[in-house]
Amino acid sequence: MSADGSGLEATGHRRVARWRVVDGRPVTAPPEPDTAGGWAWALERDRVYRGVCVYVMLETLTLDEEVAQPTLDGIDSKGLSEIVNVLDLEEPPEQVFMSLRGRLIERPPAATA
Repeated sequence: MSADGSGLEATGHRRVARWRVVDGRPVTAPPEPDTAGGWAWALERDRVYRGVCVYVMLETLTLDEEVAQPTLDGIDSKGLSEIVNVLDLEEPPEQVFMSLRGRLIERPPAATA
């Protein structure tokens, strides 16, 4: 709440309530093509629930290149390091993908045989 009680910040924008992690432990995410697996987290805000899955791209396990630190952090924390990055968003993404280079903005196209 703002100092004047209006709910508006000094910029005039209404502050969005922050999402919170429902349980401190993830479950295994549903299978997703071209990934090595991942973790599913439940988030809640004002009694509205959202699931966010953090996936590690299969290419990451090849270790052909150096793995970005955010990806290593994501693996070590079972995706929690990526979940904290979406808690302030109006609508968190349903999926987050981690690759050799770190978080991907969008899901990469499926590999072709």
